[in-house]
Amino acid sequence: MEKLHNDAKHLKVLSLDELKALGEKSPVDPVPSDKDDLALIMYTSGSTGPPKGVMLTHGNVVATVAGASNYLKPYITDHECYLAYLPLAHILEFAVEMTMLYLGVQLGYGAVKTLTDSSVRNCKGDIRELRPTVFAGVPAVWEGIRKAVQGKISAASSVSQAVFYGAFNLKWALLSSGLGFLTGPLDAIVFNKIKDQVGGRLKFALSGGAPMPKSTQQFLNVCATSVINGYGMTEATAVIAIQEVTQCAELGITGAPVTSVEIKLVDVANTNYKATNVPKPQGEIWVRGPSVMKGYYKQPALTKEALTEDGWLMTGDIAEWNADGTLTIIDRKRI
Repeated sequence: MEKLHNDAKHLKVLSLDELKALGEKSPVDPVPSDKDDLALIMYTSGSTGPPKGVMLTHGNVVATVAGASNYLKPYITDHECYLAYLPLAHILEFAVEMTMLYLGVQLGYGAVKTLTDSSVRNCKGDIRELRPTVFAGVPAVWEGIRKAVQGKISAASSVSQAVFYGAFNLKWALLSSGLGFLTGPLDAIVFNKIKDQVGGRLKFALSGGAPMPKSTQQFLNVCATSVINGYGMTEATAVIAIQEVTQCAELGITGAPVTSVEIKLVDVANTNYKATNVPKPQGEIWVRGPSVMKGYYKQPALTKEALTEDGWLMTGDIAEWNADGTLTIIDRKRI
């Protein structure tokens, strides 16, 4: 303790007011960042190995915002509201919030533990209080919403259950046939209370971070709002491919590449995953573009394993191309 005290003798504690006054006495011109300057070090989740510090530049962030905003512009107006509740240390939330700020979307801040009515007492959950028009979540959140709704349905009378599932099957048939414009009466009569549980104003929602079960996506698309899949990773500043809102009846696909990246599928050794497969080319997803990371923090060997000399990020995910140019993740490369 004495050593710590002696080491701290050269330090001086300042109040915020004193710090402000000190800065006002010594003004310095702002230093604009360069696109290759480090913006942040975002750590991976550790789901496929020990967490790694991903070095992302200002250029990476700008590229991701550009790609995401190009995708969102057809669906976004000047009157949108986004509920932010995931931590900014999660690359999905960071990328989405930066994009929403760029697009001028209103942000409301909540928390995972107060998101729904079932997680609070004597008040509304964040999503019902804010009533967002745009929402992003991870599969665990969607599963929680689905289970809460299905729990209420199971507790209802047999007649109510029969009405619900009859309306459910009819609406799914209409969505699958491209006749979603005919579902308004079903929404008003059967699904309005469920839609109210997610605020009642959702235009669409994005699921990312991990694969979402097809059954959950189908259930929410019918009962709540169009929930679309996104595919990405920290090493590509979150956004690689996103499903179109108009494709909500196509379950399990991850959509087409955003404009900030290019993608190719590469043969996986000792497997049948080949880019020449017919009718659907298959292989490991390689990504290249201005949103791809600078490298792993203080881990040059791992960086070399992940990035090729000509800039391709080897994701380790195995996918197949669909006829319409979208991707479907089908496996993970074994190391």
